[in-house]
Amino acid sequence: MDAGGVGHGVADLFGYQARAFLDQIAAVGELGPLPGFAAGLHGLQVVAAVTESANSDGAAVKVL
Repeated sequence: MDAGGVGHGVADLFGYQARAFLDQIAAVGELGPLPGFAAGLHGLQVVAAVTESANSDGAAVKVL
């Protein structure tokens, strides 16, 4: 729950995210091009590797 005096709340951060999304669609502002599918896939591969490592008592896992 948001409360005064405690910094940014969920509602504030949602507002910033929504504004950045709309600005990107309208090509307004200084945001650069968004990363593509490959960047998102790599992020998911990293998360999968972290999960695999945690399930293997911290063993090293290679990320493709």
